[in-house]
Amino acid sequence: MKPRGERKVTRGEKKRDPIRKLMVLILFSSLISRHSLLVAAFRDLGWSTRAGGMGGAYAAVSDDAEGALHNPAGLARLETRELALMYAKPFAGLDLSAGTDGDTSLDMNRAAFAFPTRRLGSFGFSWANFNTRGLYEEQTRALSYARGVHDLLWPEKGPELFLGVNLKSLSHEYLLDERTRQTEGTSSASPFRAGTSETVFSVDAGLQVRPLERLTIGLAGRDMNAPDAGLAVRDPVAPEYRLGAAFQAGDAGFFEDLTPALEISYRKPRRNEADLRPLLGVESWFHFHTYALRLGGNDREATFGGSWNRDLSRFSLQLDYAFVLSSTLHDSGGTHRFTLTLRQTVPRRAPEADSPAAEVPQVWQSDNTDSAEPSRPPRRYVPGTHN
Repeated sequence: MKPRGERKVTRGEKKRDPIRKLMVLILFSSLISRHSLLVAAFRDLGWSTRAGGMGGAYAAVSDDAEGALHNPAGLARLETRELALMYAKPFAGLDLSAGTDGDTSLDMNRAAFAFPTRRLGSFGFSWANFNTRGLYEEQTRALSYARGVHDLLWPEKGPELFLGVNLKSLSHEYLLDERTRQTEGTSSASPFRAGTSETVFSVDAGLQVRPLERLTIGLAGRDMNAPDAGLAVRDPVAPEYRLGAAFQAGDAGFFEDLTPALEISYRKPRRNEADLRPLLGVESWFHFHTYALRLGGNDREATFGGSWNRDLSRFSLQLDYAFVLSSTLHDSGGTHRFTLTLRQTVPRRAPEADSPAAEVPQVWQSDNTDSAEPSRPPRRYVPGTHN
């Protein structure tokens, strides 16, 4: 029997207990400072839905606004202005009972805009946000630039070569309630004694080269200057390097622009073992580039995704979806990603009168132009269809 005047502690009050909340914060700090299944600070969490459907094998495939954070060199292959808006729900169903409001969920948001110019290359801007509501938040802002340099190095003949760079602002913040903030503010051993947030600047660089007409090789380095994002102690963001290859197999039966891709990524966090990962993916379009299907995987995930594309006069609208199922985290329903992309065609320079291209009425045509089959409708412009 309870003593007189003592009342039962409710579940909500338990969730709001500052000691429990501090323990969750310390645990979360250890997770993001190590290579973790949940999150590592400013690690690639899948900022491209298309890449997510291909198992992350995207360094050689990237050629759209969303891909700037994977390999900025891909922006040089843009043919259109693009605006992409992404939302993702990582590890759906994972129970995280913590945070300033007693409940925590994981969310990712992304906005990216990119546009090509005729002579100066391509420019882009990205904003990405990852947050565990009521507990932790990361924001990435990036200015991107990319250009093809083969016309400068070997204007007559040679492989296509594209270079790109990102200049990024990285900020992260731990969200404490008032009681926890006061408790931690008086402790000299607190990991938050120097504050709860930090902003640093980072540099990415990448290249794509096409030694053969249908083969693209991509190399990308992220956070190459290893900025120190620690609060009270040094905690540099570990650089990551990716090397990949993609082969544009073209059309085969009802498959259009079938593209398999293979990639290796390397990352060495401070005071942790090196992380070497193989990634594999494949993409194909169908029905005159109206629908797409993607499959992929790596040492920790199995993925699939798809797209629906629709022409709207001078604009096109594309909806992408990807599902990522972790092979090591069994208490979640997987990660769902959605991207809505709006494209506007950029006028191309007219070909010379004696150029073979002057005789071609459409920019995109079937690979089977010499066959006796009836001509198909012109393809919609979508990334990954450069011939």
